Amino acid sequence: MPERINSAITALQEEEETLLRRKSKLDEQASEIDAALKRVRAALTALGVRVAAKPSGKKGSSKPSPDKVVVREAVMAALQVETLGADALRAEVERQLTDRGYSRMGLSLRLKEVLGEEEFTESARGYLLSSSQDANSSKATPVFEEVSVEIS
Repeated sequence: MPERINSAITALQEEEETLLRRKSKLDEQASEIDAALKRVRAALTALGVRVAAKPSGKKGSSKPSPDKVVVREAVMAALQVETLGADALRAEVERQLTDRGYSRMGLSLRLKEVLGEEEFTESARGYLLSSSQDANSSKATPVFEEVSVEIS
């Protein structure tokens, strides 16, 4: 029995060596192709041709990424209805955008940019729409008034 095991181990080790040699040759070929591709792209760029960021074999999303204007519209629509916490607002904006055929690519960054604008205020209850007290004021005020109720 030990002889059969040793024989199997030897056969597997030989197969491993064969595969490693093949892999090494393929890695070398891939490096040569990458270097040639880099030279071709550099030449194209020098000639003023826009070079694709992704190799043509890989396909990205066919849906467009939302820009800042589209994200702002979705945020405003969501906050017209109610004040929303950060997670709920993101989920609502994401839902609106995907319903309109946009991808989620870049949404986090655009949302962060939009929520940093004067149009929006973050309160303890979440985000809400703001309005300026006057044209020169950069302080945002809530659209609604705070109401406190005493219960006896």
